[in-house]
Amino acid sequence: MAQIDSAKNSLSKLANTIIERIKWVLFEGLSIRWIKCMFCCDIFNRIYFLRLITVIFLFLFMAFICFATTFSLCIRSVLMVIIFVMIVIAIFVIYPDIRNQKLTKESIKFAQTNSEFQSDGSHHGIIFIRYEDEGRQDYTLDSIKLLGEGLKDLGERYKVYECRNPGDFRIRYIDPKITHLWIIGHGTKSSLSFDTSQKLHYSELPVTDPKEFIAQLHCNTGKGDSLIKINKAKSGFVTDYYRVSHQNRCYILQKLRDYRKTGKW
Repeated sequence: MAQIDSAKNSLSKLANTIIERIKWVLFEGLSIRWIKCMFCCDIFNRIYFLRLITVIFLFLFMAFICFATTFSLCIRSVLMVIIFVMIVIAIFVIYPDIRNQKLTKESIKFAQTNSEFQSDGSHHGIIFIRYEDEGRQDYTLDSIKLLGEGLKDLGERYKVYECRNPGDFRIRYIDPKITHLWIIGHGTKSSLSFDTSQKLHYSELPVTDPKEFIAQLHCNTGKGDSLIKINKAKSGFVTDYYRVSHQNRCYILQKLRDYRKTGKW
């Protein structure tokens, strides 16, 4: 009986994961907002977008071939697609992975050598969750340098904070000098994940004055209230979907441009 329940739970989790990923592709991956962002972003993001489009096209192409032709032609077409996919992988998969690892290392070094800019008074707190598993750091921490340099160029005060457990984050959250909060790591809409399966539910945080701005630059799937809603922040950013690093980079670049024009976060 226990094995049956375990199998049901596993299937349920798998089904939810598939549904969430489909939702991400439909409402985020192919959104007008992201397509527009691609054209004002860097080459790293453009390659990511092209990779997504290519994968979707290949699936549709194989489905069309298999339903519209004979079996033998279907096999030959699938083999041709496989060869093409190998080429695509070399260009659109391997390069972004290598590039992302480089950006992650640069960001961690930046956090150590350029950790603050005039942060004695009120400032932006760039909170990043440090994981022992380097694989969990890839595709999450690569935007720290981008954000820090961007804020400095705007003359905005900032400080980078490394958090390894819920206690570290709680200290930064209640700090009245941190008026703008950028959260980079893994999580859900209502929680933040750390190493060794530690999780901080935003609803468990102590009551504090509303922040000027909060950006949840981590996955925002699941139910529950976001930190923006709990804190009653004046403005912020949160979605209902998964997030990947190129989305964070797009958002940061666009947000910095918008602030330069409007002076508002």
